[in-house]
Amino acid sequence: MFSAPSLLFGYGSDEFLWRGSSLVVPVIELEINRIDSVTTNPNVLGRILFPGLIASIALTSLYKKNIYLIQTIVIFSGLILTESRASYLAFGTGIIIYLVGLRFERRYLFSSTIAVLLLVIFMHLYVLFGDISYNLSGRVELWRASVDAIVSNPLGYGLGYSGDFIEPYVLSERYSGDAPHNSYLRVGVELGIIGMIFYIFIMIGSILRGIRTDPTKAAILAIAIGFLINQSFESHTLFGTTAPSLINTITVGYLITTQNNDGVE
Repeated sequence: MFSAPSLLFGYGSDEFLWRGSSLVVPVIELEINRIDSVTTNPNVLGRILFPGLIASIALTSLYKKNIYLIQTIVIFSGLILTESRASYLAFGTGIIIYLVGLRFERRYLFSSTIAVLLLVIFMHLYVLFGDISYNLSGRVELWRASVDAIVSNPLGYGLGYSGDFIEPYVLSERYSGDAPHNSYLRVGVELGIIGMIFYIFIMIGSILRGIRTDPTKAAILAIAIGFLINQSFESHTLFGTTAPSLINTITVGYLITTQNNDGVE
C-alpha cells in the first residue's frame, strides 16, 4: 500500500534523487545518486520499501501473478538504490524468517525467531559496553550518549526531540544535536527506563505471540522482525505518524490480535 507509490510518485521530480551522498556500484565502479523519492532521505524510503518488498514476495509466492513479480522487481530495485544498510539488514533477516516459516515446521520458525532476538540483544550489549573500533556512522557515540542520558534521568525527559536531551552527553561536535538513531534508546530517553522496557516488551511480545507457519502470517511476522532490526539503527517508533511508524504499528497490532483470534497452533 505504501511502498510502490512512495517510490514511483517521486519519479521524474527534482527531489527523486538525494543530493547528500552517492552510491558506487561494485566491479564497474559506477557512481549514481541514492534515491529518496517523496521522503526526506533514503533511509526513510528504505524503511517503507523493505516491508513492501517482503509483502510483495509473499504475494508473488502465493498467487503466482506477473503483476506481483513486476512489483517485487520495482521495489527491490528501489531498495537497492536507497543504500539504506539498516533496511538491507531488516529485509535480509525478515525474508529468511519468512522462508523458514514457509518451508519448515513451526518449531523451526520459533527457534529461528529466538535466535534473531538473542542476536539483537547481544548486538546492543556489545556495541554499548564492548570495546569496538568502528562507529557505525556516529551511531555508537549517539547510543552511548543516550545510555548516559538515561542513567542521569531514569524517569525520562518527556516527549520532545531526543537529540536535544542527549546533546550534553555527545562527545563529538559532529554528532551534536542528532537523534539517538535507535528507537529503543529514544523511548528510554523520553519515557525513562520503565517506558523503554514496556516498549521492548510490546515489540518482542507481539513477535513471540505471532509465530505462525501460515504463508500470510509468516510474512507479517517477517515484517515485524524486520522492524525490530531496523529500529536498532533508526529513531522511528510505534507512536509516530510517518509511513514507517504506521506500517510498524499495523504489523504489531495484527500479530497481537491474530493470536487472540486463532489461538495456539
